[in-house]
Amino acid sequence: MAESHDGIIVAVAWTTPDVVVSAFEAAAGDVRVVRMRSDWGVGRRTRLVHLSMDVLRVMWAARRSQGLVLHTVGAQAFVAGAMRRLAPRLGPDHLVVSDFLCPASAQYLAAQRWALGGVDRWACIRTGDIAWLHEHFLVPSARTSFVHFPSAGSTSDFGDPLPFALPASFVYASGQAHRDWDTLVAALRIAPVAAVISVPDAVANGVAATLPDRVTVLPLVAPHHGRALALRASVVVVALKDTHLPAGPWSSSMPSRQEPPSSRQTPTAAGTTLSQVPPRL
Repeated sequence: MAESHDGIIVAVAWTTPDVVVSAFEAAAGDVRVVRMRSDWGVGRRTRLVHLSMDVLRVMWAARRSQGLVLHTVGAQAFVAGAMRRLAPRLGPDHLVVSDFLCPASAQYLAAQRWALGGVDRWACIRTGDIAWLHEHFLVPSARTSFVHFPSAGSTSDFGDPLPFALPASFVYASGQAHRDWDTLVAALRIAPVAAVISVPDAVANGVAATLPDRVTVLPLVAPHHGRALALRASVVVVALKDTHLPAGPWSSSMPSRQEPPSSRQTPTAAGTTLSQVPPRL
């Protein structure tokens, strides 16, 4: 990753599907795509060190480039933006951040806003990102653009086959950030449906004994297995607690099924829709 490049460097998360990498590589111009290192199963402090080192390496590689795109990032954007403001000659001519999602910090908000001032353009895969970036980080809307995210249409991009059998029809849910597992688990106890849920250890240890046999409880699965499960599921549920973050990144990267019309729907790159169900109190 340290080798310099004169064109455009696109640094993507290690979880990025091959279909997205191919879309970047097919873009006009001299584009080089590099993957960040895996942080799967790594502790929080070690993960932050790895992410920061990855950004330092890719910024150094982009020092003679026309531009650097950081795709699917969080705290990395703060590191890259701060580097560009402190030492602009050591970075790319242009810095673009695509698919950014990181909570604003009340304690460090001023520093976060200053660092993100080093980013030239923002490519948003969720329409809500544009207002969110402006509200929390004071990013001018003129520096943002909404882009459709490529959607994989088969399991060919998902790596190894699933190491377990699946029901013919099932509900799938996964994740840990802002998830409302209590509500979903309560629903699965009474709903007569098969389900596969991929949950953090703390959730699994608390709910596994309380769910019927029709619900399979898994630890958090690797991202490519999660995509395969989402593709094969009859229904994918993302149970979220209230959060100021724009929700819905999964809807841009998962193959979607046509759902009945609802009051709120999210368009996807494939032209189908995903229903958004508001909570019922």
